[in-house]
Amino acid sequence: MEKKDISKMLRRELILELHKARAENTKKEELIQARSHLVSLRNQVQEEKRKCEELEQKLAIQDKDLQPFIDRENQNLLAKLEKIYEGNKCSFCKLKFHSETHRRAILKCGHVFGEMCIHTYLILHKNCPVCDFPAVLWDVRIIIAGENLCTANYFSS
Repeated sequence: MEKKDISKMLRRELILELHKARAENTKKEELIQARSHLVSLRNQVQEEKRKCEELEQKLAIQDKDLQPFIDRENQNLLAKLEKIYEGNKCSFCKLKFHSETHRRAILKCGHVFGEMCIHTYLILHKNCPVCDFPAVLWDVRIIIAGENLCTANYFSS
C-alpha cells in the first residue's frame, strides 16, 4: 500500500472516530442537561417546601391570635342560646312550652307564661306577676306559633 492510501484510510478512521466522539459528546451533553434540569427541579421543590413551612408557621401564629376571639364568640353564642332557651320556658313553673298541654299565653304587657299558669294566677290576682301591670283573664292571648307568629283571643267558657 502506498502512503497516500494509508493516509486516506487514516483520515477515514479519524473522521469515523471524530463522528463517534461527537455522538458520545452529544449524549454526554444531553445527560448533563438532564442532570442540571433535575437539580433545578430539586431546587424548586426545596423552595416550595420552604414557602409551605413559612405559611404553616404564619397560619399557626394566626390561629393562636384568633383563638381568644373564637372563644369569646363561642361564649356569646352560648349566652344567646341560653337566653333563647330561657325565653321558651314558662315564667311561673319554668317548664318548656308544649303545643297542647302547656301553650304559650301572653299578657298586654308582653310577658309570656303557660296558659294554665297565668289563668290560675289571674284568678287570685289582678296584675302581671313580672311587672305588676294590671291584667284580667280576658287580657290573656294564646300564642299560636306556626310559620307565622300570631295571637288569638282566648274565650273562657
